[in-house]
Amino acid sequence: MELVKELNGVTIEWKSDNEAVISNEGVVTRGETDEMVTLTITLKKGDDSEEFTISFEQPNEKKINI
Repeated sequence: MELVKELNGVTIEWKSDNEAVISNEGVVTRGETDEMVTLTITLKKGDDSEEFTISFEQPNEKKINI
């Protein structure tokens, strides 16, 4: 997935707590089991910054239907 790094002068940093499933660069690797992942997003502009977290379950490779 594409992780935006800058938007309207705001720098966006991404940090995954489970890089085996989703790397800090947005590379997704599906395994044989469902995996929990928390992404920490840090927004920075000048001297100001704000941090958010998003937690979700990454489905295993067998659950992906298109």
